[in-house]
Amino acid sequence: MNREEILLADHISDTLQEAEASVRKLGNWIDQNTGAHPEQEEEFVLESDVLKHNVEKTYRDCGILAERLNLPKFVDKISEKLESSRGKLSELIVSPYDDGSFGCDALYQASVLFEPLSVMVRGNAITGLEVFRTILENTSKIIHERGLEPKKELTVRNEVLAIVSYAFRDATKDVSINKPMKVYKPDIGVPSLMAAAEYKFASSEQEVKTALDGISADMKGYGNDPSWRSFFAVIYMTRPFFTQKDVELHFRVSRAELSWTPIVLVGPGN
Repeated sequence: MNREEILLADHISDTLQEAEASVRKLGNWIDQNTGAHPEQEEEFVLESDVLKHNVEKTYRDCGILAERLNLPKFVDKISEKLESSRGKLSELIVSPYDDGSFGCDALYQASVLFEPLSVMVRGNAITGLEVFRTILENTSKIIHERGLEPKKELTVRNEVLAIVSYAFRDATKDVSINKPMKVYKPDIGVPSLMAAAEYKFASSEQEVKTALDGISADMKGYGNDPSWRSFFAVIYMTRPFFTQKDVELHFRVSRAELSWTPIVLVGPGN
């Protein structure tokens, strides 16, 4: 799956969330202003316009995504749904579940149309991500089969990158995440997966702890970039100083970013 389709699917998800937020705001306004005339209130009208804009945008972006996925019949279906919803894109209805909440049928129909497209896009993306992760998890085996005794993370990174490049043509070590004060460079990046790996080489318990501090700093630096969604922190140890469970616990206690996954390995080296 191309990176453009993944980014578009993520954008549609964000638009749906914004539309759902508008529905909640409008519903709360109605609850708090019983007997008022919403169409005469500027606040209500403005939020309705936001809802209308986002619902229509969802339909149109779904159509673009369906075209990119070569689904002409589905494109026609989206167009038909949009036309039949004209004049109702921001219309609220009382929830059928008798819980006093409000909904928007046009928004619901748009989310239903998006669901199969999202599965197609993200299903393929996840498959590729699992391949990437599997290669990273086999780092120790790769180094062992090469007959190497690495002394630094660069040696480990280069051997793994060679394997990753067989699976993903855009795999590279030349990745840059630009921030106002600094440029961050992950050890391995696969732009098509929006995924990157950061390697840490440790030959002592203290070096593992130092590596974890470095990863915490990387999390802040790599975050909030829409081009990168998944990160792997590969800690390559020459002795079993810590286990996978130890580092996973550290991530939970320190409230590590959910987009980061630790991989703890023991392999040859000195």
